[in-house]
Amino acid sequence: MADRPSEIRYGIVDTAAVGATLMVATEAEYRVCFLSLCLHSLENAQAVVGVTVEDIDGTNRLGPYNLLDGNNPLVLPQADNGWFCSGPGQGVQLLLAGAVRVVCSFTYRMIPNHFRY
Repeated sequence: MADRPSEIRYGIVDTAAVGATLMVATEAEYRVCFLSLCLHSLENAQAVVGVTVEDIDGTNRLGPYNLLDGNNPLVLPQADNGWFCSGPGQGVQLLLAGAVRVVCSFTYRMIPNHFRY
């Protein structure tokens, strides 16, 4: 059994794939807790794409949020207690509703399921 949260970890996803892209995988005894997140589109045109962050099982954690061109990012600044956590044993994925290039940078911790965070 895990006895404490992990150190802060960092991740970046750069994708234009319609559908799900894995952000963080985890083991059965952990949840993924997001401490900060920045989502933005790299398209210069008037492209709009719906973005959702969800557990691998499809449970919605953030969104859907419509990202416009690069001038409309979604920023969740560093929060020590986290913005949201996945379900127990659930990895987290980024879901795009259209083929628009999106970059997501984030910080997170792996939290043992028995911890209240």
